[in-house]
Amino acid sequence: MFGIFGKKKKAPQTSQALLSDALSDLLHDQQVKDKRKRRRRLGLPGWLDRRLLIGLAIIFVLVIADAVRRENQEFSAVVTNFGGTVTAQPPDGHAAPVKIKQKLVDRTNVVTAAGSWVDLAFPDGSKVALDGNTDFQVKLLEYHRGGQWRSRSFFLKSGRIFARIGQNFGKESELRVYTPGCVAAARGTRFSVQAEASGGARTVCGDGVVEVKGFNGDRMFVRGSGECSATPGTSPTRPVVAPSSDLAAFRHASMNEIIRTDPWYKQAELTITQTLDAPLTILGIGKCSWAVGAADFARRTNAQEALRKIRVNLEGDANYPLWVNPATLEELQIKEEGGVEKILKNFDGAGIESYRSDGRRFVITVRARDRHRTRYELTQAVIRKSKEQD
Repeated sequence: MFGIFGKKKKAPQTSQALLSDALSDLLHDQQVKDKRKRRRRLGLPGWLDRRLLIGLAIIFVLVIADAVRRENQEFSAVVTNFGGTVTAQPPDGHAAPVKIKQKLVDRTNVVTAAGSWVDLAFPDGSKVALDGNTDFQVKLLEYHRGGQWRSRSFFLKSGRIFARIGQNFGKESELRVYTPGCVAAARGTRFSVQAEASGGARTVCGDGVVEVKGFNGDRMFVRGSGECSATPGTSPTRPVVAPSSDLAAFRHASMNEIIRTDPWYKQAELTITQTLDAPLTILGIGKCSWAVGAADFARRTNAQEALRKIRVNLEGDANYPLWVNPATLEELQIKEEGGVEKILKNFDGAGIESYRSDGRRFVITVRARDRHRTRYELTQAVIRKSKEQD
């Protein structure tokens, strides 16, 4: 039967239904009160609901992912331009012509033919340019998330390279160029290194300061417009004024491009990952993490174990060489399964810091790849932590 307005009358609710509705309302009110209490305990404002928290969490994860992506770029050099015939051979592949935007990783060999050249760029704006007739190896590209420093090392077998280090490189960072005759190390400067396959090496400093270290441990500091030479086993020569023809190369456009300061968002992202270094490393997230659990303690342990292997190989020798190439250790004639590179990769720069010997005794110093680049010393008798050099 229809009422006077043509609508069907609702059937009256049973007492059971009324009780159920009342309980539902009571439960809902209690949930609202509990949510408010949780917010008050966490110090969260009342308008902050679960959806907003989820949104903020997603944004945070995206920021971390982008920061890790930027960090991963630190572990390769990128080909930005080249001319003539230039080939690159990765550690597990065959030599092939380079391509624009090609990434060169650790232990990649690059060779330029006569009249050829290639420019390699890095995320901080630094650049390395190879001249013609150059045989060059990307030895080790390191970025430490926790310490926020970079360590780049190259082996110039022969030929000439030009390097420009930008202001974003980092004051605790260092770039090393190993040669058959010496090691050139620098921060925030422009310089060139020329090496002969026979062993001679020559370093020219365009501006700033370059440290040139001989294989016997002696070193020399070369300042702007100066040059220095070295041969295997000898001390570097005293710096003299470089010829104007060599200094003119630093006026080339590629050596004078404007390097802008890192944008604020990049600085913010890298600061966040630096703060979260421990959990990210333990979880093995990003190339800054060697593996699960590979924290600073493991890196120091690996460096000491590598020194132990060197000492085992030298046990029983009556005479020791007076000097050693820190990038190859070939004078020590170490026999290690997988090659000496397997030992050197555990040291900062993939090489030893110094070697000193009088023929009967020796002292080898290295730095681990931990946050503080802890320095260790090896003698015939002990492996110990060493104080910083003057």
